[in-house]
Parts: sequence; structure tokens; C-alpha cells
Amino acid sequence: MFLFAPPSFFTFESERFYSWPNPVGLTLLMVGLLVVSPEVKSQTAIIQDKDGWTNLRKAPHGKAEIIGQVPDNVAFWYDVDDYSAGETWISVSVNEQMLGDTAAGEAFIHRSRVLDLQDAVPYTGTSFQFQYVLTEFNPTGRELTYHQDSILVAIDQQRPWGTDGNLPKVAVRGIEVRINEMEIPIPSLWYEDLFECSNTYEVVKVGSTYFVHQWNSDGAGGYQVVWVIDETGVRQRLVKGI
Repeated sequence: MFLFAPPSFFTFESERFYSWPNPVGLTLLMVGLLVVSPEVKSQTAIIQDKDGWTNLRKAPHGKAEIIGQVPDNVAFWYDVDDYSAGETWISVSVNEQMLGDTAAGEAFIHRSRVLDLQDAVPYTGTSFQFQYVLTEFNPTGRELTYHQDSILVAIDQQRPWGTDGNLPKVAVRGIEVRINEMEIPIPSLWYEDLFECSNTYEVVKVGSTYFVHQWNSDGAGGYQVVWVIDETGVRQRLVKGI
């Protein structure tokens, strides 16, 4: 799930990762966790490295092949079990799909370079503003797909994040973002599948990049969303259910 600033191209073994110019957005990643356990196995992190990047290795040891690098303006999923167990090398998930749920592969990063966003120092400045424009969900004119006639599985052919088989109550009408008083446009492509959002979140700043992270749900359909934004626009969006 490592995509870099445009025009960029990154190869992870046989998988290829692209970035797109605005206004469509630079990177959009939606990583869904299949329901095999009620436990959240992975969380979002950024790197902590004075060089501004760290190596991705093919196997969990220091002599393993280097298959890529992660810069400090990219967020990624890491294996909480590995980290909690004190493993030296932490498994990180990699995904290339724009609108998909299946992880394409994994790599390993040294634990000293992994910084969970929840452990990072929150940004408390005033140069960055982020706010959802929220509205009541209106099903009129929307394509609703049900499983067994009762479980909502798609809205306009997309997975609805934040619901648990029921109609959402709250939709996102827009996102207002400003950096140093400059408005950053966010096209609807980035948020039209997000529901039950709130304006409660935390922000982390690394260099000129802002990471907005939060948990949203309707009480059952919980998910984490991470926005990576700089003055050029949205650089990355990660979403994963619990």
C-alpha cells in the first residue's frame, strides 16, 4: 500500500503501485479486513527514521532482500501481534487496489522504524483545518444492493463503510480542508462510500504532510480511516473495518 508522489511508479515484486494527479486524487487505498476474528490484528503506522525513509524487506531479517522503501509521508498497516510479541521485524500489509479489499502482499520493517499513529505526537497547530460536511443519508436515487433481501452490502456498487448491513444514517456531503488558509479541494470520489463519520479525530504532522486518523461506526460497523494530506491534495486514504 505504498504509493508515492506523482508522477510515480513503484514495483513491489510482481505488484505495481501508481499515483494519479489531482483532482481525482494521488492515491486511494481501501483495505478491508475479512471477518475471521473479532480482534483487530493490524493498525496504521508511519515510519520514524531520521533519513526520511526506511527499507521494506522480503523476509523478517536484516539480510533479506530489500524490495522497496517507505517514505515518511506514507501510512501503512502493521501487524499488532508481531509488535506486541516483541518481534524485531514487523509484518506490514501492502495493497495496490484503488477500490478493493484484498491485500496484495506483505513486507517487513524493523520495529524501531514503526510508529503507530495513536502513539505519535498529536498536531495542535492552527495551520491545518479538516472538517466533514455531514448530512442525513437519503436513499432516493441510490442503487442499493442487498444480500438475502435484508442485508445491505453495497451503495452505488461500493461497500458502505460504517454500517453493519443496515441503511446508514449519516452521509458525507463534502470535506473542507485548509492548509495555511489555502483551500484543498477533496473530490467526492474520496468520501462517497464513507458513512457514520464524525468530526472527532486526531492529526499528526510529519514535515509538510498531515495524517488525519479516526474510528467511525453506527455502533456495529466500525472502521478506521486515515487521510494523508499536503498542500497538493489528498495523497492517500486508508480504510479498514474491524
